[in-house]
Amino acid sequence: METWKRRWPKLRTGRSYEGQPGTNLHPLLRNHKSRRTVSTLIQMRTGHGYNHAYLSRIPATQIETPKCPCGYRSQTPKHLLLYCELYKRQRKVMQDSIKPHPLTWRIALFTTRGLKASLTFLEETGMATRAWLIGSKNLECDGGWRHRDNEVEGNSEEEERRGERAEEVEREAGRRREERERGGVG
Repeated sequence: METWKRRWPKLRTGRSYEGQPGTNLHPLLRNHKSRRTVSTLIQMRTGHGYNHAYLSRIPATQIETPKCPCGYRSQTPKHLLLYCELYKRQRKVMQDSIKPHPLTWRIALFTTRGLKASLTFLEETGMATRAWLIGSKNLECDGGWRHRDNEVEGNSEEEERRGERAEEVEREAGRRREERERGGVG
């Protein structure tokens, strides 16, 4: 462990994680009511999770492009949390809750106020989870990703959320297509 701690700051490749990884979890994460939300937040920190930028590099997922359904070129955790147009309304609430600080990656994921706001944002949106990814009709994640489906099937709340998310993504994608066709910036 000590060797790793000395080597980490000097590494130049393979570092999608910003900041210095700790061996302890922040008390907000350690004591949070939802293990899934904490897991999602940690996956966002590392870049390894349910987002197109990561999954498009894995052939078994059948996700061929890192592109976000909002039209942005790469659906990274940073894009989802800070910039994705599909979550503008929820992001505004998150931004208001961390004021007077600006909404940045470091503040959102590495400060107490930011963590509280980010956990709430992730719970409200359900983003970057398997259910969220499968919920969109435009996304497929099957081959090689065989998890127990009890997180969605048989759970009416999750099934409803998945359906609402799919409809929201389709409406937003349609709106953007129309804007582009009219010559607007979409």
